[in-house]
Amino acid sequence: MRKMSGKWLGRSLSLAVVALVTLIAATGANAAPAKPIVVGIISGFSGPYAAPAEDQWRATVLAAEEMNAKGGLLGRQIKVVRRDDKINPGEAGKMVQDMIQNDHPDFILGTNFAGTILPVNDQAKKAGIPYIAIAQNDKITTASDRGPYTFHEAVTPTINGTALGDWIARNMGKKIYYLMADYAFGKDNYASMSKAAAKAGATEVGLAYFPVGTTDFTPFIAKVRAAKADVVVCAAFGNDAVNLLKQIQSFELTKVSKFFFPVADLQFDMAIGFKNLQGTYGGANFYWELAEKDPAAKRFVDSFRKKYGVPPSGYAGYAYSAMQLIRMGAEKAKTIEPAKWSKALEGIQYDSYKGKEWIRACDHQAFQPLFVVKGRTQAEAEKAGKAQFGYREIVGVVAASESTERTCKELGYK
Repeated sequence: MRKMSGKWLGRSLSLAVVALVTLIAATGANAAPAKPIVVGIISGFSGPYAAPAEDQWRATVLAAEEMNAKGGLLGRQIKVVRRDDKINPGEAGKMVQDMIQNDHPDFILGTNFAGTILPVNDQAKKAGIPYIAIAQNDKITTASDRGPYTFHEAVTPTINGTALGDWIARNMGKKIYYLMADYAFGKDNYASMSKAAAKAGATEVGLAYFPVGTTDFTPFIAKVRAAKADVVVCAAFGNDAVNLLKQIQSFELTKVSKFFFPVADLQFDMAIGFKNLQGTYGGANFYWELAEKDPAAKRFVDSFRKKYGVPPSGYAGYAYSAMQLIRMGAEKAKTIEPAKWSKALEGIQYDSYKGKEWIRACDHQAFQPLFVVKGRTQAEAEKAGKAQFGYREIVGVVAASESTERTCKELGYK
């Protein structure tokens, strides 16, 4: 066998290296882009709660576009998909199963109805997918219901009711009548709010529950008028709030009592109008005029208005902040692997859209400030330079505090 010369061997190796480099370059050029990170949102996109659901979707899309414009998350683009749970627990379970099977989400957000949160959480737990709840629910943070990757960006009814019940009793009146939606949202808010108000010296003068989807509140209005309460607390959401407020003003009940809604939001206000909102009060997790004071709120409001032409609602804020939790957890953990991502968020402090928040490690609950808003007249809004969307003004702030929520032990954690 003929022996190769050193010069010929060197040349052959050089050619081989060039060929290998060329092959690698060609392979890289034709390689498929990194698989996107899929975020699914499930909410009541049809029915009486459709307006806040659409705002949740808009905020989710906005946050994804902002992150994608900066290169995505961990070098991967974000894709968002959605399903309609029709504010029905059974439908929520089916829709999340469909999403998991067909879209393979890395994260799930939702819902906007207390009754659909747990069915979504159950399916997410079974699939090992992180779930961030963005509506009020008292069970989602308990040791028996929360999954290892479950987070709650919204306040619980306990937090909401405790914080606002105390404020009402101290600032609005001592005789309180409760008119509450007949499901978890209304019942849980009543439980915590009545307790906090009583502790602050208030007296309950009546309680009634109304079905979701009520259009005629006449039977309840008679009871409210007869109670002659200082304050009537109305736990009504979506179209229920719209219908109730219109009838409150029609029957001139504001001449008899002050009215307070535990959850007030811009989407409802736009449907209700200045005439029916004037002089009434509400609790809010966010109000767009916070942009005048908080830099994070300003960035959020400006971006949302630029894209959609209207300010964001509070439920848009919940969804936007949930997307930021996904981002912060991934950046801190340098992965979206559920266990590592989840651990990275425990105890984290952040200001995504309205002021300082933090995640409690034991129950993955977000603690955050709440705001009391009062309805303006059309003239007052015009005078303030906010004739188009200035339906309310902020008249009170309740600082974030873990004292408003059940303790970790009370929730079942050791």
